[in-house]
Amino acid sequence: MTKLKDDLKKILAGLALQDAGEYLPLSRKNSLLGLSAKSKPSSNSQHFPSKQVSHRIALITDGKGIGAALDYAIESCTKEGTKIDLLVDNYADNSKISAIQNRIKSEKLECHVIQLGLSPVEDICSYITNHPSLIFLVSTPVNKSANKLIQEVIPNLKSPIHVPLVLIEDKSPDKPAKQTAA
Repeated sequence: MTKLKDDLKKILAGLALQDAGEYLPLSRKNSLLGLSAKSKPSSNSQHFPSKQVSHRIALITDGKGIGAALDYAIESCTKEGTKIDLLVDNYADNSKISAIQNRIKSEKLECHVIQLGLSPVEDICSYITNHPSLIFLVSTPVNKSANKLIQEVIPNLKSPIHVPLVLIEDKSPDKPAKQTAA
């Protein structure tokens, strides 16, 4: 009976640690578990890495129409303290991609360029799966890969993608008001 009781305590302690959230400091997790600052967790408890996972925001781009989308990604990265990944279509203009990188670097953000292959939508899905630290994706509505992802791939998936895709369209400048003679 005591073995069962100990096993149940371990299971409940593990669930409590999981529920406490992976980004809470160990001292906060211990207080939620009812452990004092003086007591130490048992030697068979889970060990959490001391290094935090760096969160990411990804910008899907082919080099065109990235004004507002790039601004949004940069602003989000600055607010969240994250890194930015550029998911670049293989037919993108390298000079425009360099301009995007320079803009990101001028904002003092860390940028990583990921070149998408011949199947960019599959590469994006693979990227999402392999980067659990991804907060969201940003693109423009005119991006072919983002459109295909939204219209064809996501509706046919058996399990949902748990990462939002934010589409940002550049606003056209407001037309000047016409003056009428009265």
